[in-house]
Formats: sequence, C-alpha cells, structure tokens
Amino acid sequence: MKDNTRRVVAFVAGRLISGSEAWSIYDCEESRTCRFSGSVDDGAVVILDG
Repeated sequence: MKDNTRRVVAFVAGRLISGSEAWSIYDCEESRTCRFSGSVDDGAVVILDG
C-alpha cells in the first residue's frame, strides 16, 4: 500500500471509530504530522490532503 493511501485509510478509520473531530494524524514512519480537510457526515466521507 502506498504511504499516502495508508495515511488516509488510518485517518478515516480512526476518525470514524473514535468520533473525534481531529483533522490530522501523526505518521510514525515519516516522523511528521499530516493534515487533512474535508467533511465527515453520516452518509459520506470527503477527505482532502491538506
């Protein structure tokens, strides 16, 4: 799996499971915080690399 895909999948899964309002995820492999924008609603998830 490509790094960008892995980060987005981890972010969306974490956001949906936790119900968090966070818009970033820390990538341990690259030692950096990756920020996202978009919307997460009951019927749709729209995530943009921000």
